[in-house]
Amino acid sequence: MTTVISVHSFRGGTGKSNTSANLAGQLAAAGHRVAV
Repeated sequence: MTTVISVHSFRGGTGKSNTSANLAGQLAAAGHRVAV
């Protein structure tokens, strides 16, 4: 089963890329398969 996690904001400069990268890193470290 595939799970999609989305990080969204209407404004720019709110840290979406940083949050996405950190979340992906933590999930990968926990053994999950990750695609960004």
